Amino acid sequence: MANIEKFDDILIDMRENKVDHLIYSWWHNGTKDKFKCIVSHATNHLNIYDMNMKNIHVIEKKFSRYFYVLSAVSISSVKLFNKIIRTNHPKLKRWSKETPFDFEKRSTDTGFYPITLAIPKYELFASIDDDHGNDGYSLISRGLYKNSMSRYEIKLIEFREKRKKLSIFRKIIPNFIIVKIIFIYSILRRIKFTWID
Repeated sequence: MANIEKFDDILIDMRENKVDHLIYSWWHNGTKDKFKCIVSHATNHLNIYDMNMKNIHVIEKKFSRYFYVLSAVSISSVKLFNKIIRTNHPKLKRWSKETPFDFEKRSTDTGFYPITLAIPKYELFASIDDDHGNDGYSLISRGLYKNSMSRYEIKLIEFREKRKKLSIFRKIIPNFIIVKIIFIYSILRRIKFTWID
């Protein structure tokens, strides 16, 4: 989404300001608003934040939930990257090893902070089909990419069987029991990802 020369400027700013982690996508209010409640310093190309536990707690309090500090859609320092991939974290895996998602770290994953995090002042990349909860964000929504199949249609195909099974359960099992079953299922799923995959 940005001129290629901008990437050189960003990398220079990262090096000069000892930035550990730059989130290069999801450049929308959902991401930017998270960091508005803490102090930043700026260069011509970056807004830079000290992600220490104090600032992390300020953001969690404002949004009443954990958030992702370390993203897969990022440029990281070699030191931080090595720390992430060499740390067996989380011990109980959240995702299959066939996916990149356990690379990402939540604000509650305290062993990785403090770090210096940056967000570009202009958009570098955008999702093709995921609005990420922000209407009009994706390239398809902006009319910049052909919409051969909507994200909603893709999700219907991906989750058709799960929804069918869940709807059968909802007809015969009370909701509070379904919530407990889903919780137990998620723990068993994480155990499978950790020890079987």
